[in-house]
Amino acid sequence: MIGYFRRNHFTPVPEVESLAELNELVDQWDLHDGHRRIGSRPRTVDEYFAVEQPLLMPLPEEPFETGRLFTPRVDHRLAA
Repeated sequence: MIGYFRRNHFTPVPEVESLAELNELVDQWDLHDGHRRIGSRPRTVDEYFAVEQPLLMPLPEEPFETGRLFTPRVDHRLAA
């Protein structure tokens, strides 16, 4: 679904004034895509998710770092 969503909503890159505006668009696209049927499948995306959701594991209680912050230094000895 991520590839489908990216190809259909972020190509070409949407032009927005703010991150809030982009988040609003993503919410609208997500609601719309939930009513979509994939091919000739009998259920919508939302209906399939409703079946899958109770089987998903809960998110961890403790927060975890999803990225790393690096502070590189330039050294004159490394110049080519």
